[in-house]
Amino acid sequence: ESKHDLSEFFRTRFTFSFNSGNPSHEIENLFLVHYEKEFPTTPIFIGEYHNPGNPDNERDIKNMLRIADESALLLGLNFFEWQNRFDAAGHLVWGMFDVQDLPGTEVPHVKVGDERYRVPCLVPVFQSATFNTIPEQISRAFNGSGFDVQRSLCEPNPYKVRVSQHGFEQIKGLKNATTM
Repeated sequence: ESKHDLSEFFRTRFTFSFNSGNPSHEIENLFLVHYEKEFPTTPIFIGEYHNPGNPDNERDIKNMLRIADESALLLGLNFFEWQNRFDAAGHLVWGMFDVQDLPGTEVPHVKVGDERYRVPCLVPVFQSATFNTIPEQISRAFNGSGFDVQRSLCEPNPYKVRVSQHGFEQIKGLKNATTM
């Protein structure tokens, strides 16, 4: 005989999550209306949300938050991903930050146990469609104050960015023609 009532646990304490790269206007009809019909009492949240290539992340996130506010089950979202990955299986267009070493300085390290790890500088990813960085757009979408990017983080270094459309966009975000 079972010791625990898993059905009761599922109905009263369980929360689902899903990941999506779809724009917010597709989430309701593509997923949420079907989910709410099949699981009418089980909350859900978006664990990894980001629609790469979306020209206006702020508008898209605000719409997704509106959808969550109007849903009895959708709790909210987590923006994905913190930084772009440049490894072999990397997410080159998902992050809100690029990593870059400070020019002319030694890269700082942090020691955890016996291991030393590099701590590169964070550079906010710029989107030319809105002429804002992704962190700025996310802050505004959540009605947050954000932070002073110029004082808190590094600027892209024209000599260190990757030679690509993404790298060009990052230098363009400096809003300084002499850096190009």
